[in-house]
Amino acid sequence: MSQIGRASSAGVVHQAAGDLHVHHAPHGGGGGPGRGSVAVPYDGTEHLVRGRDDLLDEVTALTRMGGRSVVLHGAGGFGKTAIALSLARRVSESVHVWWVDATDSRSLADDLREVALRAGAAPKPVRRAWRGDRSAPDLLWATLDRLREPWLLVLDNADSPGAGDGRDWVRTPPRTGTVLITSRDGRSATWGGRVLRRRVPALDPRDAAAVLRELAPRAGDLREAADLAEALGGLPLALCLAGRYLDATAGAVRLPGADRPRTFAEYRTMLRDHFADAVTAVTAEPTHHRDCLVTTWERSLDLLHDRGHPLARPLLRLLSTFAPAPVPCALLDAAVLAGSPVFAGTTPTGLAALVSELAGLGLVEVHHGDLDTVSLHPLVRDITRHHVDDHDPYTDTRLALLHRLATRAADPSGWSLWRALLPHCEHERLAVRSDTAFADLCHSAGGAAYEHGFSTAAERLYRRALRVRLDLLGPRHPDSLATRHNLAVLHADDGDPEAARAEFCAVLADQVAVLGECHPDVLTTRRDLARTAWACGEHAHAEAEYREIEALQREVLGENHPDTLITRYETAAALHDRGDPGATTALRALLHDQVRVLGHHHAHTLITRHRLARACHDDLDQHHVVRLTIAALGPEHPITLTARTSRAVVARGEDAAAELRDVLEVLASRRGPDHPETLASRHNLRVATDDDRPSTSPLGRRRGRIRVVDPVDLPAQRRNPPRS
Repeated sequence: MSQIGRASSAGVVHQAAGDLHVHHAPHGGGGGPGRGSVAVPYDGTEHLVRGRDDLLDEVTALTRMGGRSVVLHGAGGFGKTAIALSLARRVSESVHVWWVDATDSRSLADDLREVALRAGAAPKPVRRAWRGDRSAPDLLWATLDRLREPWLLVLDNADSPGAGDGRDWVRTPPRTGTVLITSRDGRSATWGGRVLRRRVPALDPRDAAAVLRELAPRAGDLREAADLAEALGGLPLALCLAGRYLDATAGAVRLPGADRPRTFAEYRTMLRDHFADAVTAVTAEPTHHRDCLVTTWERSLDLLHDRGHPLARPLLRLLSTFAPAPVPCALLDAAVLAGSPVFAGTTPTGLAALVSELAGLGLVEVHHGDLDTVSLHPLVRDITRHHVDDHDPYTDTRLALLHRLATRAADPSGWSLWRALLPHCEHERLAVRSDTAFADLCHSAGGAAYEHGFSTAAERLYRRALRVRLDLLGPRHPDSLATRHNLAVLHADDGDPEAARAEFCAVLADQVAVLGECHPDVLTTRRDLARTAWACGEHAHAEAEYREIEALQREVLGENHPDTLITRYETAAALHDRGDPGATTALRALLHDQVRVLGHHHAHTLITRHRLARACHDDLDQHHVVRLTIAALGPEHPITLTARTSRAVVARGEDAAAELRDVLEVLASRRGPDHPETLASRHNLRVATDDDRPSTSPLGRRRGRIRVVDPVDLPAQRRNPPRS
């Protein structure tokens, strides 16, 4: 015994004083034919609603309970209306249902008049109220309040909530009623605290593939449907459009020049290789223009523009030009954006409000944690990006944002920031650049990558920087020399000291010619040459070089300069490596000066503390060093990994093996399987696990030798900036 009605309209919805209100623009109130429909638009769904059972169960229970208002929110195309239709189906046998299409403000009042009539209001008072002789909202709600049977009022597409003309149409329902609203706007400030808000997410891969198979059963198998569903990001609108399109083309004749995709795999290929064509193909039919992927999110941006946020569209388009990965919120620096003509006048407060507005309409998703990030749905990103592909006005701004943050992320404590920033620094949209700004970014990003142990990424970035700098500046420009130097450091770190020595010699010759024999960069390169000499077994020569370089640095830079302290560490480490008892004294003196100059938690201080603990065979101090490095640098920083390896050497046993496995996994993923540090870590794990196995030999098992690879002074070189 259900009364099912529909009112087609749009209005302005807001929450005030605990009540939910819908306002409308004045209407003619004439005596023309009624425009309200009594049918819930069940034909709006072409497939079973999948993956929404938990949400539907919750809203169904709330509807049967009554007295609540619920907002289903999300960006356009996420299937909010389909969920509301499914709810109407579920409860229609026992609940009165009225459906209001809240997209057209001109007809809202007339359609709610139809709701009042269907709910039992007498025609004469309704005519007087809608003529303006009495309060139409009061009449509507007096009628609804008299109902003793449960009812549901659906306001579909209420996307523009806000102040209206003062006539409050929808209020907090009584215990017999429920108001369900679908909207792009999910902000608590819009709906108030008494309204339940439920975000509608994309479908998971399994349900998304089932939708495609249901709509286009001849287009391929479940695996192929799953691949396409993943490419479409589980977006219900995109799934429906693609499935409908492939169902139509499945039986089409293949003709020259009209070879349209007919299978999930073919459409997936088209989406990858010809994205714009793939999107246009499924939205070309005029009857489906309202669902067009190209325009659905533009309507949300139009809405934000009308609300007084004209920069929402350029901000979303800027975000779409970054890599398909979460964008660190720290990247959105208002001071940098304000220097762009597009974002002139941007302030931090205004920028934060823009991000909140975009998130409120489901165009972006903000993730909170140790590092706040912003992400875009894959299709929102790809379609928005195609608006700027022909003419990208954000290139310089994007480079400036990345460069500033990459410099900050090079700090040893910026590990989580760097992990989030790396894909954006390596994004293909930047790889075609050939100017000094691009080279500066790549050099800074390469230093950050090396600082955090991403050797392969560091080399790629340095090579991009060097390509541009050699072309624009030549091999002897100080910036080119800095990049050449850091590439040589990478090669030395890869375990080929002879090749690195040749590169350092070439860099040193050009540095001396351009900068002079006592320039700090020249002294750094000489120290690196001494390190390669030590690695080649020329210990006496290396130590002599260290002492001469240290004397020059004391004279040129001062005793407390970080470069001078690094060279002192090199000398003390050399003494330790060859078993000289003077190493402990030298390390203690160095540690005292580093704590005074750099602080207890500086990376260089921690390196020295780690080396000193090993030199003194102090097991407790090694545990202490691990705690310090994890707190200061994170659990996966190269210095921390070295300290954790040393601790495992001391501990042995199952816990030690577990720690060595973790270290190996990190090194293999960052430095590659054949890097010397990875190979040493694999050896260490093998020795540790062999020692833990019971021996069948009466003589027992011979213990292997754990090898610890020290970071030496590499962190300083990873941050080596170009000095002009």
